[in-house]
Amino acid sequence: MRNPMWCPWRPLLAQTIAHTDPVEAAAIAQEGVEIARRFGTPGAVGRALHAAAKVTSGADSLALMSEAVRQLEKSPAAYELAQALIDHGAMLSRAGLPQDAADLLMRGLESAALCGADALAARAREELAASGLRPLQLRAVDSDSLTSQEKAVAERAAQGWENRRIAEELGTKERTVELLLSGAFRKLGTNRDGLAGLLPHQSRGSGVRGVPGL
Repeated sequence: MRNPMWCPWRPLLAQTIAHTDPVEAAAIAQEGVEIARRFGTPGAVGRALHAAAKVTSGADSLALMSEAVRQLEKSPAAYELAQALIDHGAMLSRAGLPQDAADLLMRGLESAALCGADALAARAREELAASGLRPLQLRAVDSDSLTSQEKAVAERAAQGWENRRIAEELGTKERTVELLLSGAFRKLGTNRDGLAGLLPHQSRGSGVRGVPGL
């Protein structure tokens, strides 16, 4: 099957045999990544990379998990992004990088809460506590509407603007634009390609340069 999400048996098999045959598990997971890359959607690639990271060790595992998060941030897959954020945060915590872990774990906690994944949110809190960190008060999230910052970047992305251009226009960092778009994707249930259909009435150049809070 060309669509790796139709029957995702490779990630499941890789995780099942990881303890008894780690070399074969890594090979199967890598095959899943290659198939997902050919299919091309961020959600599919991100899920495959996440699975590969979990059956890989050392620096390679961290690199795969980091890329998985980046890919899932481009998709509407809120639950899978929450999983990857929390797994990545836990890995960084165990690698002795608690401050880097804290941001990922908090974002994972918020994403889990947004999609109603109570058990996953509880795990994020446990990981934060294990790192000696106390979870901050979650921001109130309205899943049916975008914040002003998310709307500003989503409108421009819907017009075909690249992230760098959006960042320059709004006077912010390109990474901030990526994170705001990720929030918009989860709330709207789409990816970048679907924004134009959901924000069809926005005029070109709408919004104000230097949106507060960016």
